[in-house]
Amino acid sequence: MKHFFAIIAIALVFSMLFMLACSVESRKYTDADFEKMSAQELYKVLKDNGLTVDDEIMRIWGEEKMAELIKHDFELFKQGCTSLEYDAYHELAESIQGIYDRIKQ
Repeated sequence: MKHFFAIIAIALVFSMLFMLACSVESRKYTDADFEKMSAQELYKVLKDNGLTVDDEIMRIWGEEKMAELIKHDFELFKQGCTSLEYDAYHELAESIQGIYDRIKQ
C-alpha cells in the first residue's frame, strides 16, 4: 500500500512539472512586449525558448554585447535577416525568427 501512494505521489509531481513546463513554453508576447524589454530581458526570453548562439560569435561578443546586438537588430532578426555577413549570423537570425514566430502573439 505504501508503494501505491509513493507511485501516486511521484506521478502527481511529474504531472505538475509537466504542466509548469508547458505553461512557461506557451507564454506569448506582443511586439510591444518585445520593444519594452531590455536587451538582457529579450536575450533571456530567447534563450529560455531555445536560442543557441554559435561559440565563435559568443567569444567575439560575449553575453552582454550579444544581448545588445540582438536588441538593436531585433527588427531584422525576427524576419530571419541580418546585415552581418558571417554565416553564423544568418543561422542566428533564422533561429531568432523561428523562436519569434513561435512565441509572438
